[in-house]
Amino acid sequence: MRLRRLALAAIAGLAIFPMSGAMAASPGTTDLPQALANPVEPDFVETTSNRSGDLVGYFDAGAFAQWAGTDARSRQAFRDMLTSRGFVTGYQRIWSSNREVLFETVFVFRAPGDAESMLSSVKSGFIAADSYKGPVPINLDDTSWAGEEIVNGFHWTAAGFTKANDAFTLYRGSDVDYRTTAALAQAREMYTIAPNGTALGPQAAQQSMLSRYMVPVMITFAVGALLIAAALVIAVIVTLVRPRPQAAAADFPARP
Repeated sequence: MRLRRLALAAIAGLAIFPMSGAMAASPGTTDLPQALANPVEPDFVETTSNRSGDLVGYFDAGAFAQWAGTDARSRQAFRDMLTSRGFVTGYQRIWSSNREVLFETVFVFRAPGDAESMLSSVKSGFIAADSYKGPVPINLDDTSWAGEEIVNGFHWTAAGFTKANDAFTLYRGSDVDYRTTAALAQAREMYTIAPNGTALGPQAAQQSMLSRYMVPVMITFAVGALLIAAALVIAVIVTLVRPRPQAAAADFPARP
C-alpha cells in the first residue's frame, strides 16, 4: 500500500508521594480507543482491520517496529526506541479518503519523562530527514511540535504532544498539497480529547512509581542524613567547648 510506505517514511522538588488520587481518576489502557479524536474533516473512512500491512488498534513494541521499520536495522531501532523508555502499550487509528490519509497514535509509557523523551526522539528524526521542509507553529503545551515534509511527492504535516505518561502523534498526508490547516485543527481536537495520562495496572504502576520517585526519595534521605550528621557534629563541638551539664547526652537529637 503506497500510503503506508509513505507514512512509514514520514515517521522515519523533593516530594516523595505521587498524586495517587489524580492517577486513579485517569482512564486505563482499555480506554485507549477513546483517547484519539475522530476526524474534524468530512469524508474520511476509518480502517478497522490490519489490511495491506496497516497497523490499527492495540500494538506492542514488536508489532510497531515490524510495521514502521523497512529493514531489520530500522525495526530494531524502533523497538529499542520504545522498550528503552518503558513503553507499555499503544493504539493507532487510520482514516483515508480520496488521495488523503490521517494517522493518529498514542504511546503509553511508565512515566511522563519517558513519553517526553520518546516524542523528542521522534521530533529529532523528523527534522533530520532529507524530506523535512520546515516547522509549523503550534501551541498546545510545552511539549508540542509540528512540521512539514514531502516524501515521493506526498505532502505530510506531522504534529505531536504529550500528556502525563502518554505521547501522541498525528500524520496528515495528501497526494495533492499540504493540509496544514486541517492537520493543526485535528491536532487541537486530539489535544482536547486526550486524557491527562493513562492509569497503569498494579505491576506497571509500581514500576512507574519506583522509576519516577526513587531519585527524589534517595535525595530526601540523603539530605536528612546530612542534616542529622551536621546536628551531631555541632552538638559534639558545643559539648567539647562549653562546660557540660550532668545530663549532656540528652542534648543530642534523637535518631528518627
